[in-house]
Amino acid sequence: MKHLTAGEYIAAQQEQIDRLQAELEEKTAMVNFPDDFVTTFRMMQSAVHNNAAAHGWWETDRNDGEMIALMHSELSEALEYIRHGNPNDDHCPEFNGAVTEFADVIIRIMDTCHQRGWPLAEAILAKHEYNVKRPYKHGGKAF
Repeated sequence: MKHLTAGEYIAAQQEQIDRLQAELEEKTAMVNFPDDFVTTFRMMQSAVHNNAAAHGWWETDRNDGEMIALMHSELSEALEYIRHGNPNDDHCPEFNGAVTEFADVIIRIMDTCHQRGWPLAEAILAKHEYNVKRPYKHGGKAF
């Protein structure tokens, strides 16, 4: 068995990282999303916002801090479901509690972005495309 020099070892490790990065990019590359993704997403976003407005939640403008706190509260509720074995949701029993709380987070984000005129669907696509090109486990963080 040949012993590698430090330089050879580093080069071999970099080659493996490059190969894994290429595989990751291939697996997560932008698939051919239907042309109507943005249109369909915007329709759902509009429906979500119109429902919130019809239920009185936009009678006055709500500040961004309040909306972010509400999004965070839905994530906390998802965590509580998971901490308690993730039973089915009381209101939508065909789904577990965590996934319904995640849905609530997305609904709140859609509602807020619609009210603010922020292009959420386009941002999702752009951010995914950016993430595809990021290095393997980018940032050097543990999690």
